[in-house]
Amino acid sequence: MSFREDLLLLNDVLAGTRFGGHYWVWGGMLLGWAREGGLLAHDVGDADFCFDSSADGDFAAAVPALYAAGFRPWFSYRDSDGELRERVFVRRGSKFEFFRLTAADGDQEYRMFGSDGVDPVEVVGRFPAQRSEVFSFLGRHWNKPTDHEALLARHYGDWRTPVTDWDYLTQDGTVVTTRPWVTAPEGRG
Repeated sequence: MSFREDLLLLNDVLAGTRFGGHYWVWGGMLLGWAREGGLLAHDVGDADFCFDSSADGDFAAAVPALYAAGFRPWFSYRDSDGELRERVFVRRGSKFEFFRLTAADGDQEYRMFGSDGVDPVEVVGRFPAQRSEVFSFLGRHWNKPTDHEALLARHYGDWRTPVTDWDYLTQDGTVVTTRPWVTAPEGRG
């Protein structure tokens, strides 16, 4: 129950900032809403959001409000070029990830980081640029991509059929390349 409470708190905190209208739900949270009308049971404790780099200033200005509400910085991830791409906050054991999108030839580009089993890797993903729109979920208003079905299909393929062993490193349809990652994560946000 604390994950849901913390999601609602995050929404309330960010709604009181200029950043509130500039981030969207995506990943497992968007998939859960679209397919099941709720949070995915196997994805509780991990909320993914994204925002366009044009909202960098609004995001930075909202961070103190997150701190004041008990969201603690966990890691910040920079790509191999040194550009900040992801910030992760934690509260009561749950993580809240914010992926920064940049423009790339009419697409929106993001980065994720992981391991290929041996070495650290940087995943570069792209999807067609979209506007966001407001939707209701968990008793709050959030933002989502206008054509969420197209984005989910791009990410997951047949997103309407549950897959228990889906792997973002090998199965995500938005991934355009995976390359060695040469920058270590920065602890404490």
